[in-house]
Amino acid sequence: MFSFRTSLSSTCAAATLGWLASAGCPARGDLAPEALEVVARLDLGEADTELKLVKDPHLFLLEIQVNGEGPFLFSVDTGLSARVCVSERLRRQLKLPRRRGMLADDGGGRIGYNAGSEVDSISIGDLVWMELPVLVADLNWLQTDSGRPIDGIVGMRFFGEGLIQFDGNADLIRLFPGSLPRLAHPQIARYRLRRGVPYCWMKVGPHNFPALLDTGFDGGIALPDGFRDKVLCYDEPRFTATLRTTHSQNRKIYSARLKQDASLAGFKMHHPPVQFLQGYKTGIIGAQALRQFVVTLDRSQQRVHFALP
Repeated sequence: MFSFRTSLSSTCAAATLGWLASAGCPARGDLAPEALEVVARLDLGEADTELKLVKDPHLFLLEIQVNGEGPFLFSVDTGLSARVCVSERLRRQLKLPRRRGMLADDGGGRIGYNAGSEVDSISIGDLVWMELPVLVADLNWLQTDSGRPIDGIVGMRFFGEGLIQFDGNADLIRLFPGSLPRLAHPQIARYRLRRGVPYCWMKVGPHNFPALLDTGFDGGIALPDGFRDKVLCYDEPRFTATLRTTHSQNRKIYSARLKQDASLAGFKMHHPPVQFLQGYKTGIIGAQALRQFVVTLDRSQQRVHFALP
Protein backbone atom coordinates (compact mmCIF):
# COMPACT_ATOMS: atom_id res chain seq x y z
CA MET A 1 0.00 0.00 0.00
CA PHE A 2 1.13 3.49 -0.82
CA SER A 3 0.07 6.89 0.46
CA PHE A 4 0.60 10.07 -1.50
CA ARG A 5 -0.41 12.25 1.45
CA THR A 6 1.63 11.01 4.36
CA SER A 7 2.82 7.47 3.83
CA LEU A 8 3.20 4.42 1.66
CA SER A 9 2.90 0.74 2.45
CA SER A 10 4.29 -1.99 0.32
CA THR A 11 3.33 -3.83 -2.79
CA CYS A 12 3.44 -6.89 -0.60
CA ALA A 13 3.53 -8.22 2.92
CA ALA A 14 2.85 -5.00 4.79
CA ALA A 15 6.15 -3.26 4.27
CA THR A 16 5.43 0.43 4.74
CA LEU A 17 6.60 3.51 2.91
CA GLY A 18 6.03 7.18 3.55
CA TRP A 19 5.95 10.59 1.93
CA LEU A 20 7.79 12.94 4.26
CA ALA A 21 6.53 15.94 2.28
CA SER A 22 3.96 16.40 -0.44
CA ALA A 23 2.79 18.95 -2.96
CA GLY A 24 -0.81 17.73 -2.67
CA CYS A 25 -2.98 15.32 -4.62
CA PRO A 26 -4.11 15.80 -8.20
CA ALA A 27 -7.69 16.89 -8.70
CA ARG A 28 -10.16 14.16 -9.50
CA GLY A 29 -11.03 15.55 -12.91
CA ASP A 30 -7.40 15.44 -14.01
CA LEU A 31 -7.63 11.64 -14.16
CA ALA A 32 -10.99 11.36 -15.93
CA PRO A 33 -10.80 8.45 -18.41
CA GLU A 34 -12.03 8.47 -21.99
CA ALA A 35 -12.99 5.22 -23.74
CA LEU A 36 -10.96 4.55 -26.89
CA GLU A 37 -13.68 2.23 -28.25
CA VAL A 38 -17.30 1.41 -27.49
CA VAL A 39 -17.41 0.06 -23.94
CA ALA A 40 -18.72 -3.50 -23.72
CA ARG A 41 -21.26 -3.92 -20.94
CA LEU A 42 -20.38 -6.40 -18.20
CA ASP A 43 -23.39 -8.19 -16.69
CA LEU A 44 -22.45 -10.16 -13.58
CA GLY A 45 -25.95 -10.35 -12.12
CA GLU A 46 -26.57 -9.64 -8.45
CA ALA A 47 -23.57 -9.48 -6.14
CA ASP A 48 -23.37 -12.07 -3.37
CA THR A 49 -22.20 -9.37 -0.98
CA GLU A 50 -21.99 -5.59 -0.94
CA LEU A 51 -19.61 -3.97 1.55
CA LYS A 52 -20.18 -0.29 2.25
CA LEU A 53 -16.97 1.72 2.25
CA VAL A 54 -16.24 4.46 4.74
CA LYS A 55 -16.42 7.66 2.69
CA ASP A 56 -12.92 8.92 1.97
CA PRO A 57 -11.57 10.88 -1.02
CA HIS A 58 -8.34 8.91 -1.20
CA LEU A 59 -8.46 5.36 0.15
CA PHE A 60 -10.83 2.39 0.13
CA LEU A 61 -11.72 1.93 3.83
CA LEU A 62 -13.83 -0.62 5.72
CA GLU A 63 -14.91 -0.85 9.34
CA ILE A 64 -13.97 -4.30 10.66
CA GLN A 65 -14.52 -6.21 13.90
CA VAL A 66 -11.48 -8.10 15.24
CA ASN A 67 -12.04 -10.81 17.86
CA GLY A 68 -15.50 -9.37 18.43
CA GLU A 69 -14.19 -5.90 19.25
CA GLY A 70 -14.28 -2.68 17.29
CA PRO A 71 -15.14 -1.55 14.73
CA PHE A 72 -11.62 -0.71 13.64
CA LEU A 73 -10.76 1.12 10.42
CA PHE A 74 -8.90 -0.96 7.81
CA SER A 75 -7.60 0.02 4.39
CA VAL A 76 -8.38 -2.32 1.47
CA ASP A 77 -5.12 -2.72 -0.39
CA THR A 78 -4.68 -4.78 -3.56
CA GLY A 79 -0.98 -3.99 -3.20
CA LEU A 80 -0.71 -6.20 -0.09
CA SER A 81 0.25 -9.81 -0.79
CA ALA A 82 -0.75 -11.02 2.67
CA ARG A 83 -4.41 -11.43 3.61
CA VAL A 84 -4.33 -9.16 6.66
CA CYS A 85 -1.96 -6.78 8.41
CA VAL A 86 -2.72 -5.23 11.81
CA SER A 87 -0.98 -2.34 13.48
CA GLU A 88 1.31 -2.95 16.43
CA ARG A 89 -0.99 -0.58 18.31
CA LEU A 90 -3.99 -2.85 17.66
CA ARG A 91 -1.99 -5.99 18.48
CA ARG A 92 -1.21 -4.58 21.92
CA GLN A 93 -4.76 -3.30 22.47
CA LEU A 94 -6.26 -6.75 21.72
CA LYS A 95 -3.37 -8.61 23.40
CA LEU A 96 -2.74 -10.65 20.27
CA PRO A 97 0.04 -13.25 20.62
CA ARG A 98 3.34 -12.88 18.86
CA ARG A 99 3.82 -15.47 16.12
CA ARG A 100 6.38 -16.23 13.48
CA GLY A 101 6.61 -13.51 10.83
CA MET A 102 7.91 -13.56 7.26
CA LEU A 103 10.17 -11.77 4.82
CA ALA A 104 8.60 -8.85 2.99
CA ASP A 105 9.53 -6.75 -0.04
CA ASP A 106 9.10 -3.01 0.51
CA GLY A 107 7.99 -2.45 -3.08
CA GLY A 108 11.31 -0.89 -4.01
CA GLY A 109 13.22 -4.14 -4.20
CA ARG A 110 14.50 -4.28 -0.62
CA ILE A 111 13.53 -7.25 1.52
CA GLY A 112 13.14 -7.28 5.30
CA TYR A 113 11.43 -9.23 8.06
CA ASN A 114 7.92 -8.44 9.36
CA ALA A 115 6.48 -9.75 12.61
CA GLY A 116 3.38 -11.99 12.73
CA SER A 117 0.41 -12.77 14.95
CA GLU A 118 -2.99 -14.51 14.82
CA VAL A 119 -6.60 -13.41 15.30
CA ASP A 120 -9.54 -15.61 16.32
CA SER A 121 -12.01 -13.84 14.05
CA ILE A 122 -12.49 -10.95 11.65
CA SER A 123 -15.99 -9.86 10.66
CA ILE A 124 -17.49 -7.31 8.27
CA GLY A 125 -21.24 -7.21 8.70
CA ASP A 126 -22.45 -10.82 8.31
CA LEU A 127 -19.15 -12.07 6.85
CA VAL A 128 -16.85 -13.83 9.30
CA TRP A 129 -13.33 -15.23 8.86
CA MET A 130 -11.96 -17.49 11.60
CA GLU A 131 -8.42 -18.13 12.89
CA LEU A 132 -6.40 -15.98 10.54
CA PRO A 133 -2.63 -15.45 10.62
CA VAL A 134 -1.79 -11.77 10.28
CA LEU A 135 1.24 -9.60 9.76
CA VAL A 136 2.07 -6.87 12.26
CA ALA A 137 3.55 -3.49 11.31
CA ASP A 138 3.99 -0.01 12.74
CA LEU A 139 1.08 1.87 11.12
CA ASN A 140 1.16 4.96 13.33
CA TRP A 141 1.74 7.09 10.23
CA LEU A 142 -1.40 5.78 8.52
CA GLN A 143 -4.57 7.83 9.08
CA THR A 144 -7.43 9.53 7.28
CA ASP A 145 -7.53 13.19 6.31
CA SER A 146 -9.57 13.85 9.45
CA GLY A 147 -6.86 12.26 11.61
CA ARG A 148 -8.67 8.99 12.37
CA PRO A 149 -6.11 6.20 12.80
CA ILE A 150 -6.17 3.26 10.39
CA ASP A 151 -5.63 0.09 12.42
CA GLY A 152 -4.94 -2.42 9.68
CA ILE A 153 -4.88 -3.42 6.03
CA VAL A 154 -6.64 -6.23 4.16
CA GLY A 155 -5.26 -7.47 0.87
CA MET A 156 -6.97 -8.89 -2.22
CA ARG A 157 -6.44 -12.47 -0.99
CA PHE A 158 -8.66 -11.67 2.02
CA PHE A 159 -11.77 -11.81 -0.21
CA GLY A 160 -11.21 -15.29 -1.66
CA GLU A 161 -11.07 -16.58 -5.23
CA GLY A 162 -14.25 -15.00 -6.67
CA LEU A 163 -14.61 -11.57 -8.24
CA ILE A 164 -13.98 -8.43 -6.23
CA GLN A 165 -15.35 -5.19 -7.65
CA PHE A 166 -14.26 -1.73 -6.50
CA ASP A 167 -16.81 1.04 -7.13
CA GLY A 168 -15.39 4.21 -5.60
CA ASN A 169 -18.16 6.32 -7.09
CA ALA A 170 -20.80 4.36 -5.13
CA ASP A 171 -18.46 3.71 -2.15
CA LEU A 172 -19.00 -0.04 -2.47
CA ILE A 173 -17.02 -3.25 -2.74
CA ARG A 174 -19.04 -6.00 -4.40
CA LEU A 175 -18.22 -9.72 -4.24
CA PHE A 176 -19.39 -12.06 -7.01
CA PRO A 177 -18.94 -15.79 -7.49
CA GLY A 178 -17.36 -17.25 -10.62
CA SER A 179 -15.06 -15.49 -13.05
CA LEU A 180 -15.13 -12.83 -15.74
CA PRO A 181 -16.74 -13.88 -19.06
CA ARG A 182 -14.28 -14.76 -21.78
CA LEU A 183 -14.99 -11.79 -23.98
CA ALA A 184 -12.43 -10.34 -26.38
CA HIS A 185 -12.74 -6.62 -25.82
CA PRO A 186 -10.25 -3.99 -24.71
CA GLN A 187 -11.82 -3.30 -21.31
CA ILE A 188 -10.78 -6.77 -20.06
CA ALA A 189 -7.03 -6.91 -19.55
CA ARG A 190 -4.72 -9.63 -18.39
CA TYR A 191 -2.67 -9.01 -15.29
CA ARG A 192 0.18 -10.92 -13.74
CA LEU A 193 0.83 -11.59 -10.10
CA ARG A 194 4.20 -10.74 -8.61
CA ARG A 195 4.46 -11.88 -5.00
CA GLY A 196 0.67 -12.05 -4.94
CA VAL A 197 -0.13 -8.52 -6.14
CA PRO A 198 -1.56 -7.56 -9.59
CA TYR A 199 0.32 -5.74 -12.35
CA CYS A 200 -1.22 -4.86 -15.71
CA TRP A 201 0.26 -3.03 -18.68
CA MET A 202 0.03 0.72 -19.01
CA LYS A 203 1.17 2.98 -21.85
CA VAL A 204 2.50 6.53 -21.78
CA GLY A 205 3.35 7.86 -25.21
CA PRO A 206 5.21 5.02 -26.97
CA HIS A 207 6.29 3.36 -23.71
CA ASN A 208 4.62 0.23 -22.31
CA PHE A 209 5.41 -0.82 -18.75
CA PRO A 210 3.89 -2.90 -15.92
CA ALA A 211 1.92 -0.92 -13.34
CA LEU A 212 0.71 -2.15 -9.97
CA LEU A 213 -3.08 -1.96 -9.51
CA ASP A 214 -2.96 -0.57 -5.99
CA THR A 215 -6.10 0.53 -4.15
CA GLY A 216 -3.84 1.35 -1.21
CA PHE A 217 -1.91 4.08 -3.07
CA ASP A 218 -3.87 7.27 -2.46
CA GLY A 219 -2.27 9.07 -5.40
CA GLY A 220 -3.22 8.64 -9.04
CA ILE A 221 -0.48 7.50 -11.42
CA ALA A 222 3.18 6.94 -10.55
CA LEU A 223 5.95 6.06 -12.99
CA PRO A 224 9.42 4.58 -12.46
CA ASP A 225 11.99 7.30 -11.91
CA GLY A 226 13.83 6.17 -15.04
CA PHE A 227 10.92 7.51 -17.12
CA ARG A 228 11.64 11.13 -16.16
CA ASP A 229 13.89 11.41 -19.21
CA LYS A 230 11.71 9.26 -21.48
CA VAL A 231 8.26 10.86 -21.33
CA LEU A 232 7.20 14.38 -22.26
CA CYS A 233 6.07 16.73 -19.48
CA TYR A 234 4.91 20.33 -19.57
CA ASP A 235 7.65 21.31 -17.12
CA GLU A 236 10.74 19.70 -15.65
CA PRO A 237 9.62 17.21 -12.96
CA ARG A 238 10.26 18.80 -9.59
CA PHE A 239 11.21 17.25 -6.30
CA THR A 240 8.11 17.14 -4.06
CA ALA A 241 8.73 14.50 -1.40
CA THR A 242 11.10 12.04 0.23
CA LEU A 243 10.25 8.36 0.30
CA ARG A 244 10.72 6.21 3.40
CA THR A 245 10.21 2.45 3.60
CA THR A 246 10.55 -0.03 6.43
CA HIS A 247 13.87 -1.13 4.92
CA SER A 248 15.24 2.10 3.44
CA GLN A 249 14.62 5.83 3.33
CA ASN A 250 15.45 9.11 1.62
CA ARG A 251 14.40 8.06 -1.87
CA LYS A 252 13.07 11.03 -3.82
CA ILE A 253 9.73 11.62 -5.54
CA TYR A 254 9.32 14.04 -8.45
CA SER A 255 6.01 15.38 -9.78
CA ALA A 256 4.91 16.78 -13.14
CA ARG A 257 2.05 16.84 -15.63
CA LEU A 258 2.43 14.69 -18.72
CA LYS A 259 2.37 16.23 -22.15
CA GLN A 260 1.24 12.82 -23.38
CA ASP A 261 -1.75 10.61 -22.72
CA ALA A 262 -1.66 7.62 -20.39
CA SER A 263 -3.74 4.62 -21.42
CA LEU A 264 -4.75 1.22 -20.06
CA ALA A 265 -7.39 -1.39 -20.87
CA GLY A 266 -9.13 0.56 -23.62
CA PHE A 267 -9.18 3.93 -21.83
CA LYS A 268 -6.93 6.97 -21.91
CA MET A 269 -6.32 9.82 -19.46
CA HIS A 270 -5.47 13.09 -21.15
CA HIS A 271 -2.16 14.59 -19.95
CA PRO A 272 -2.57 13.49 -16.30
CA PRO A 273 -0.41 14.56 -13.35
CA VAL A 274 2.10 11.88 -12.38
CA GLN A 275 4.78 11.14 -9.80
CA PHE A 276 8.17 9.55 -10.49
CA LEU A 277 9.44 7.15 -7.78
CA GLN A 278 13.19 6.90 -7.29
CA GLY A 279 14.41 3.30 -7.27
CA TYR A 280 11.22 1.79 -8.72
CA LYS A 281 11.13 -0.24 -11.94
CA THR A 282 7.33 -0.47 -12.24
CA GLY A 283 4.51 2.04 -12.23
CA ILE A 284 1.49 2.35 -9.95
CA ILE A 285 -2.18 2.94 -10.73
CA GLY A 286 -3.49 4.22 -7.43
CA ALA A 287 -6.83 4.79 -5.74
CA GLN A 288 -7.48 8.24 -7.25
CA ALA A 289 -7.14 6.79 -10.75
CA LEU A 290 -9.01 3.56 -9.93
CA ARG A 291 -11.89 5.57 -8.43
CA GLN A 292 -12.61 6.90 -11.92
CA PHE A 293 -13.69 3.38 -12.92
CA VAL A 294 -15.65 0.41 -11.70
CA VAL A 295 -12.82 -2.14 -11.45
CA THR A 296 -13.54 -5.88 -11.31
CA LEU A 297 -10.64 -8.20 -10.45
CA ASP A 298 -10.72 -11.91 -11.24
CA ARG A 299 -8.05 -13.58 -9.11
CA SER A 300 -8.51 -17.11 -10.44
CA GLN A 301 -8.14 -16.11 -14.12
CA GLN A 302 -5.82 -13.11 -13.50
CA ARG A 303 -7.95 -10.70 -15.50
CA VAL A 304 -9.37 -7.27 -14.73
CA HIS A 305 -12.30 -5.39 -16.23
CA PHE A 306 -12.50 -1.59 -16.34
CA ALA A 307 -15.81 0.22 -16.81
CA LEU A 308 -17.05 3.76 -16.33
CA PRO A 309 -19.27 4.32 -13.26
